[in-house]
Amino acid sequence: MLPSDPPNLAKALKTNSIGSSGALALSKALTTNSTLTILNLAGNSIGDNGAWVLSEAFYINSTLIILHLENNRIGDNGTQLLLEVSQAIRCLTGY
Repeated sequence: MLPSDPPNLAKALKTNSIGSSGALALSKALTTNSTLTILNLAGNSIGDNGAWVLSEAFYINSTLIILHLENNRIGDNGTQLLLEVSQAIRCLTGY
């Protein structure tokens, strides 16, 4: 997923073990992407640090509606942060 990609409504990047460093790269791409509405990151071992960097992008990206994050080793802190971000910006409706 790069800013110059053709318009996409959904991307499935599940079970790629991207970790928090991959989440950082995705976060940067999400800040400039204006077409993606569904992102599946299930099973990528993102953890709390990855959840934190992704949440920063959600303040900028207003098109993402559904985010799949199951099986990512996100603990209570990361979950709470994502919940707060989704409530604050009202763009994520499912995760």
